[in-house]
Amino acid sequence: MKILISITKCYTTESSTKILEIVRAIWNSTDDKDGLKMEEIVIAAYNRNCFNLLLWIYEYCNSYISTNVRKLLMKACKDGRIEVAKWILQAFDTTLLDINEIELFLLACKKMFKSCISGSQTRGRVRMVKFVYANFQIKPLDLKSGLCNVLSVLNSEFMRENRDEVSDLVVSLLEKCFNCLNAKDLEEMMKIFFDQKYYVVVNWFLEKKTFARLKNKLF
Repeated sequence: MKILISITKCYTTESSTKILEIVRAIWNSTDDKDGLKMEEIVIAAYNRNCFNLLLWIYEYCNSYISTNVRKLLMKACKDGRIEVAKWILQAFDTTLLDINEIELFLLACKKMFKSCISGSQTRGRVRMVKFVYANFQIKPLDLKSGLCNVLSVLNSEFMRENRDEVSDLVVSLLEKCFNCLNAKDLEEMMKIFFDQKYYVVVNWFLEKKTFARLKNKLF
């Protein structure tokens, strides 16, 4: 068991496949499964973000651990690991899980805006936000809250570098919460997107017939 924990603590993205192979080999060659104390391996795997190892344990060792699918989903959402979230939805009946869908959505929005993440991570987290609201029941007012989070960091470097992904996300959010926005909200958003040069979003606004009156005011 100590060997497994030591191996798990050495986890890196580059070594993930090899570590999974070692853990799988030890598991398959051990008769005393209880002696491996997989629960402690799960804790170590969470601490090191060993997602592929966690998925394997949840699938093949679930009778030896206390499965916490909600925790796994929240962590996947936090890290933008959409492949993990998809696996959870396929493997479990989420209606039986204690999942706070609003919390999940706002977490995905919040974590999307970490300035220290790379471009690929930002894109992954943008897609995670879209995945969450496409697969869970998120009310329009909560979608509006997520949209406001976007507005608060729209001018940050990591958002500008992923302008296309962000613009696509914003438009999709606008389409779903449009009826919750009043005229003042819409006018202020239109100006912000124009000033920050998110022209895809500006064009979306202009295509809305209800915005005909704003063209003369803003341009």
